Amino acid sequence: MGMSASQARLLSLQARQSNLEYQGQQINQERTILSQQCTDLYNSLLSMTVPTPPSTNDYTTIQYSGTDGASTFTLGNIVPSGDTYTVEMNYKKTGHYLEEMGTAAVSEVPQMINLKEAEGLSSTATPYYDKPASAIGSSTVAEGANVMCKVSSDYKLEDGEAFYELKDGKFFSIASADDAENKNNLYVMRKAKNKTDDTEANFSSTDFLIGNSEQKSYKSGGIKDSDRFNYYAIDESGNAVRIDSSNVNDYFEKLDDGTYGLKSGATVLEKTANGGTEYKNPDYGNYSYYVEGQPCMSLSEAQKSGRIGSTATYNNYIEAIKDAYPEYTDKTNAEIEADFKVYFTKNDSGLQVPHFVMTSDLESGMTDATGSKYVTTYDYSANGTYTSTVKQDQCQLTFDTSGRITEIKVPRLDADGNILGYKPISLEASTVTDTNAYQDAYNKYEYAMYEYDKKNQEINAKTEIIQQEDKNLELKLQRLDNERTQITTEIEAVDKVINDNIEASYKTFSG
Repeated sequence: MGMSASQARLLSLQARQSNLEYQGQQINQERTILSQQCTDLYNSLLSMTVPTPPSTNDYTTIQYSGTDGASTFTLGNIVPSGDTYTVEMNYKKTGHYLEEMGTAAVSEVPQMINLKEAEGLSSTATPYYDKPASAIGSSTVAEGANVMCKVSSDYKLEDGEAFYELKDGKFFSIASADDAENKNNLYVMRKAKNKTDDTEANFSSTDFLIGNSEQKSYKSGGIKDSDRFNYYAIDESGNAVRIDSSNVNDYFEKLDDGTYGLKSGATVLEKTANGGTEYKNPDYGNYSYYVEGQPCMSLSEAQKSGRIGSTATYNNYIEAIKDAYPEYTDKTNAEIEADFKVYFTKNDSGLQVPHFVMTSDLESGMTDATGSKYVTTYDYSANGTYTSTVKQDQCQLTFDTSGRITEIKVPRLDADGNILGYKPISLEASTVTDTNAYQDAYNKYEYAMYEYDKKNQEINAKTEIIQQEDKNLELKLQRLDNERTQITTEIEAVDKVINDNIEASYKTFSG
């Protein structure tokens, strides 16, 4: 090999060697970066906390319960106040309350209405029984068959008649109404009459066959007491007036069967969509809104118009509002009536059913897609179950040796708030687990475990990818190192050749 060729070869090999060393440095730098990434992933794995499953003990508490009259209660928050305690008593009561029952359409009271003469109002009681379609032992009730006829406790017995009391599906003979356990279940025995019989009936609307629990109807002649106030009349000035307690006796009279028919010569009108005569609406100006076609009125107005039968019923409605809405507990009846209105509809039995609405809803209302206004309605429930929380101050508590409460003494106060005495109530302690809260916590734990496992898998997957990349770089570095070793060997050989040529050339010229 010539001197020039050897030197050129040496320079080429040295350049390749430098390039390999540079590539090796780059690979080492990439491996360093990968190592740092792997370390970061490992540290993030170490920083992860394994979720801990919830314990039922965390959701189990001691609950104290007792009985106060007809109501049961549990104790809520207990706050010490000197030698006494302020205690929340969570009652589960049976009584009157209101329950949300959906929505009803609202319209403003119109200025004018159409009225026509009422139909189907009899002035005499229908003097026969309606025979039931079937009965035990026979398909019909023959004329002359004995039937039990419901009467009131002030019913005047006729000759040969006796009172019977209905108890547990059986009729028991009693000497007088005063001997009855329940005077609302009094009956007398009569003979069933044919429909053409014109004998007056003297008892009310529910009949039973002797020995037969099947109820059958008695045809009454007129309408119910409360239904009289659904009609209108025309006064001397030719204006429509709604019939109310002030004028109802001018148009209706009580019949022998306890219902009401028209007085002789009296005329009443009923509202109709068309086909009648247009009159100025007497409700216009008295009521602002109709709900489902019925005027919205206060409870006192409803009582005045005869739709509420007694003061007791009125008080039940007031109590229902207070039970359903504790914020009204200390308000006066007038304040309650200002916030609530009532309207009445008939059920299948013709009874007037009250429905309550908020005055604020009537005034603002809600609007549906068609632009019609509607409100939320609340229905009255008697002898239902509701909850009520009462915060009771100045209570005394008795504890046993384990620290559990065994008795609460509730103070009895006079009108000025002075303690007159205490009512002791025994308490029972029981452990109660909030299963819903525990299940919610366990669901959150399972989701946290899912998130933990998912992140763990993601870190492991990323680490595996980095390790694979590092392995590939390591193999590439090994190949570069092998190539560098070969080049180094070749450089040494070429360098020897050059040295030999130099030495031979030197000796030649110097010899």
